[in-house]
Amino acid sequence: MPALLRWIFRQWRLLARHGVFWCLVALFFVLFFGRTADGYRQSLLFVALMLPVAMATTYFLTAFLIPRYLLPRRYGMFALYALYTLIASVYLELVVLIGSFILLAGYEIRLMNPAMLDVFGLVVALYVVVFLAIAANLAMRWHRLQATHAETERARLEAVLALREAELARLKTQMHPHFLFNTLNNLYGLTLEQSEAAPDVVLRIADMLDYMLYRCDAPFVPLAGELDHLRTYLDLERLRYDDRVTVHLHVDKNLPDVVIAPLLLMPLVENSFKHSASPSDEPAWINIGVRLDHEQLHFSVANSKPTSPSAPNPDLGTGIGLANVRQRLHLLYPGTHALDIDDAADQFVAALTLPIQPVNDALPARG
Repeated sequence: MPALLRWIFRQWRLLARHGVFWCLVALFFVLFFGRTADGYRQSLLFVALMLPVAMATTYFLTAFLIPRYLLPRRYGMFALYALYTLIASVYLELVVLIGSFILLAGYEIRLMNPAMLDVFGLVVALYVVVFLAIAANLAMRWHRLQATHAETERARLEAVLALREAELARLKTQMHPHFLFNTLNNLYGLTLEQSEAAPDVVLRIADMLDYMLYRCDAPFVPLAGELDHLRTYLDLERLRYDDRVTVHLHVDKNLPDVVIAPLLLMPLVENSFKHSASPSDEPAWINIGVRLDHEQLHFSVANSKPTSPSAPNPDLGTGIGLANVRQRLHLLYPGTHALDIDDAADQFVAALTLPIQPVNDALPARG
């Protein structure tokens, strides 16, 4: 029922607008054709005969020719039919003029209003109104088209945004079990060895889970929190590998308060442990650098590679980490990031460059 009422209201508004327009046109015609006469009685009757011609010409053009030929860009057919319409309307005006001569003047030319006998003025007056109506119609169509285009664009952007959010959510849910699986494997190895470090590992894993599940549940997080999370992970890996892997983390001092997308750095570091450590006791090294330059974050991870691995490293897995990072970078930093991989014979280097934002500009205010 509300939809029917809205439709009736729209139709009433449309009829009201058209009625007001034609009342103004009738007033214009009465004043125009009655300007040379003593009164307006004859011009009123003349306009009553001529107004249907103006209305028929206008609606034929706006309701039929324009949507069928002009808007689909069939300009030749539109010009041809518009010319036919012009000829037909002029013919009908002459019929109205002759009818007025008979009905209003009784075949007495001296009794005719001089303005009504001006055929050129008659045609001009008619087509001023017709062209004005056409212009108004085209303007309304353009306005509706723009509104429809804006609504379509808004719906498209909302769909793209929803798709991006769904994809990011999928990637994050894919990442959490991945990290958890690896860290639980670390804990399992320590418990098998009955290591005294196991309780500390449990606390660190709990801190990592707290960060991944709650503290980074936002599109962007402070870089300081991301680095703290990275240090916790490094501590876990140091416990696992003891002296077999030497890890150096260099972070520029006095880093400003900036934000980045969460969990982008960890997969690169995790990947370095996978490719540096070998099943044997061969020493390995990992160098991690973090610096800011010209409003960009430069993050690099370099690791050694086993010189002669005796067997495949069981920790290499499926390589989901780097693929996940590439997908998230494409979604979060389209066209503004760089991820360079250098896979040499003796070392593996990943260099990531991201644009950064101040904390106050990116994080929502807490109320």
